[in-house]
Amino acid sequence: MKVLLVNNIISTYEGSGQYTISIAQGLKKEGIDVELAGAVIDIDAGIYKIPVNKLKSYNIFSLKFYRDKAPLIFRLAFIAFDILNPFSFIAFFLFLKKNKPDVVHLNNLRGLSYMLVLACKAAKVKTVLTLHDISYIYPQGVMIKGEEKKLYHTFFLRKFYSRLCNMLIRPDVVICPSKWICSLYRKEGFFKHSQIYIRENFSELSVSQEPKIDSSTNTLKILYVGKIEHSKGIDVFLNCIEDVKDINIKVKIAGDGKMYADLTDRYRDDERIEFLGKVTRERLQDLYLWTHFTVIPSLTYENMPLVILESYSQLRPVIASRIGGIGDIVKEGYTGFLFESGSCEDIKRAIYKCYRALTKTEIYDNFIENIKLKNIYLSKGSYIKFLRDIYN
Repeated sequence: MKVLLVNNIISTYEGSGQYTISIAQGLKKEGIDVELAGAVIDIDAGIYKIPVNKLKSYNIFSLKFYRDKAPLIFRLAFIAFDILNPFSFIAFFLFLKKNKPDVVHLNNLRGLSYMLVLACKAAKVKTVLTLHDISYIYPQGVMIKGEEKKLYHTFFLRKFYSRLCNMLIRPDVVICPSKWICSLYRKEGFFKHSQIYIRENFSELSVSQEPKIDSSTNTLKILYVGKIEHSKGIDVFLNCIEDVKDINIKVKIAGDGKMYADLTDRYRDDERIEFLGKVTRERLQDLYLWTHFTVIPSLTYENMPLVILESYSQLRPVIASRIGGIGDIVKEGYTGFLFESGSCEDIKRAIYKCYRALTKTEIYDNFIENIKLKNIYLSKGSYIKFLRDIYN
């Protein structure tokens, strides 16, 4: 079997790019012939090395970076051309005819042209699409809580955009990492003639077998991993814990972003909060083993945050916003706690729940046992088997 994996960016620095590379490696180990295609191929860069000589890779014409940096009027034109890019259609069709893959597994198509699905149809190649975000419904690809009714989400051009994408993007198989994103696309009329699977992604971190929790501690340790930006809710979370003075808390923050300088300056005298900046994969795994709970305080409608899966892989429960697909993977009182996105009162309530769970060790031990069961399903090996079944 020959499989072509497509993503706009093939890189260890980007979410869907990491997913694409990891899938390629997993399939390669199973003896499947794998090729990679994308606008940017950067698979030898990053924190961990990719065996480039074992994975073929190809570049596809793209406007992504030109579009992202251009003035608004040009970006609108780029978006239109991105959707209906005839050059990408022709180039990809000829590419498929020459290389003859049995299956094309598409991921993030922004910047590659949504015409790639039609090219697969024209070449009579089986097409699988994994949904990573909501970019085929909303051009921005993200939606922040409280902005659902803003003009750019309800404007007729947005609806026209969604209908056009619906006409173009009709793969044979669709993989939805969460029930939420599947429901959202189905509500917009997508994928009526596609076979749909709801399947969570997996973590690249090796699965921890021992929780190694210091039960004698009286300090609640919380870890945040991700971009330091308002849409991720980290500023809201830190603002909320300022009022939590009656329990010991230690928060470590791994990541960088637009608000990094402002937040580090604001909390430079708060010994409970430590900013680490960007960290290596090895350091990240150690941080998951250090923490008691991983926090995802997102204000954005997330699909399936990788941080949750990574935390589970190290047997760490999660406290997270009840928004988007997060509630599909984090179960209240089973693998963690949920709070209303952006609500300080609810965030503080969740923190106190975490502290009680930590002090009553049987509750925390139950979390770990539940996560162990979940990890069997979330393993990379299980996911690769799932893909092989779909491809066949």
